[in-house]
Amino acid sequence: MMLALWHITFVEKGLQAVLRPKTPDYSAPGENVEINRISLAPTINECIRGLGNENAFNTKERKIYAYKILVEEGDESLYDSNYLYYNDLVKDALLTHEYLYTKIICPQEVLMCEVSFVEKRKYIIIGNNQTKRLKDILFKFNYTETIPSTISAFEIVNYLLDEKTVELVKSDLQHEVVDYTKDDQSYIIYRTIWKSKPQMTHYEKDYYEAEYIENCEIKKITRCNKLFEFEEIYSHKRLLEICSSNEFMMATWNLIDEKYIGDFDCHLYVITDATEIPIGLLYYHLFNNKFHISGFEVASTMRRLGIGTAIIKQFFNEYKVSPNDIILESLNKESEKFWKKLGIKCSLY
Repeated sequence: MMLALWHITFVEKGLQAVLRPKTPDYSAPGENVEINRISLAPTINECIRGLGNENAFNTKERKIYAYKILVEEGDESLYDSNYLYYNDLVKDALLTHEYLYTKIICPQEVLMCEVSFVEKRKYIIIGNNQTKRLKDILFKFNYTETIPSTISAFEIVNYLLDEKTVELVKSDLQHEVVDYTKDDQSYIIYRTIWKSKPQMTHYEKDYYEAEYIENCEIKKITRCNKLFEFEEIYSHKRLLEICSSNEFMMATWNLIDEKYIGDFDCHLYVITDATEIPIGLLYYHLFNNKFHISGFEVASTMRRLGIGTAIIKQFFNEYKVSPNDIILESLNKESEKFWKKLGIKCSLY
């Protein structure tokens, strides 16, 4: 079964046509994930909530891009919120219902939305590894209510306990950290300089509190049809530079004569996403108002994601091309199957 999930970015960052896994520039508090990944959620609202602890919405209204992603439910590269929380990878996953995905994905659609009327709520974020300890603390305070065995530490402190009990629990959810011992050189230096003893230990909380976006209004502004950038190439050298990435078949593209690049109504395009990384090449000859396509290739690491179909559909829309305007040259069975799905007859003339 396919899952429909969402990813959001702020409009200021530009449109990210293809989503690539990466390690963020900074990790959110309570996140213990080192792999390259993309954060997804079941709804746009939950994506927005996931940004709440970063204080990302610092104005009353803000525009976002919302990317709809289809992922196979059993995909081994997809990690759901239960996995992330109960394996102590993402401490707030039960709140944000976050998924992590570790492969490249192509959006099924992209919406520009405006978010307004943001309200926040403070949550106590506590990891699954504190569940037993939390229950022991409650026992110590003679808490008599029954706690279901399946309930998480996060759910206990945020939804089950009353405010007074929560404050008691928080006072115990800390651990001692040793700063100095009498044998440490740093201890001796401190005594020498300040003529007094330093504080030997301090306490650190085993939870943190953060504000998350609780309620907001999402207004759809438009659907974004232009996911990719088409850049025309005018030199054979530039083509070879692109192919040197080993993402494209150098031997095939090297056959194009340089005099037929950008001249004689021959057009060669490199297709990129917002990060300006080449993800496709397209070559055609315009003759008698027909597009004679003799070369189209998607980067090797991005195949079988629907990217080729998305590129050609945008090409049709952006350049006012009809499937009836296309003449295909040099087909094989795999490419014939691809073009037929786009409604293009697979014959030469």
